Amino acid sequence: RIFTNTANLSGDAILHFVRALTQVSWQEIQSSGQSDSPRTYSLQKLVEISGYNMLRVRFEWTSIWQVLGQHFIDVGCHNNTHVVYFALNSLRQLSMRFMEIEELPGFKFQKDFLKPFELILSNASQVAVKDMVLRCLIQMIQARGDMIRSGWRTMLGVFTVAAREPYESIVNLAFDNVTQVWNDRFGVVISQGAFADLIVCLTEFSKNMKFQKKSLQAIETLKSTVPKMLRTPECSLSVKTTGGKD
Repeated sequence: RIFTNTANLSGDAILHFVRALTQVSWQEIQSSGQSDSPRTYSLQKLVEISGYNMLRVRFEWTSIWQVLGQHFIDVGCHNNTHVVYFALNSLRQLSMRFMEIEELPGFKFQKDFLKPFELILSNASQVAVKDMVLRCLIQMIQARGDMIRSGWRTMLGVFTVAAREPYESIVNLAFDNVTQVWNDRFGVVISQGAFADLIVCLTEFSKNMKFQKKSLQAIETLKSTVPKMLRTPECSLSVKTTGGKD
């Protein structure tokens, strides 16, 4: 009842509650050391209260997520992979639920919500953790692709980080999925203002000369982008609306 009733707390009260629970969660995780069964009770409760409070007014939810997001980043960068896997899986579940809520034009909550994935990938030292980050995003794209709005920018940012990796499996997995986005969701990415992020992402793949095959494929994709833009309705509409001044 303590956790389910958090939805009835005021904006200030829920923020105090979340801060306190994240502190307890971190103490539990730190006390577990390298255990194969780390203490994650409070972390699981954080996931639950996130679900209970997800429909709060946006400025309240933003304050809550600033605390929760940083905690997930800290947990996701822990040196115990069992802890990291739990954190990533929890983040994936929350992201799936969050994307069921339509993001209104002008809002960027998805972009901020997905940021922990990018920071965890950047700081992870284990290939298995990097792989799981990418697979979480891939699953989100497959299951909630039609609901992604500002989240495209962060997702492409994650793939951009992966493009610089020295691990072939990570580069291949990331590039294959960026290519799928390019093929299947090109117009949506443009309509959500993430075209520049897509170009930066492909450019990073083209610069990774350690894996020349993917680099050359990225260059070919970049070369094909302008003709594809001319065939994409979202781009044609933009040109007509602005008189070609883009």
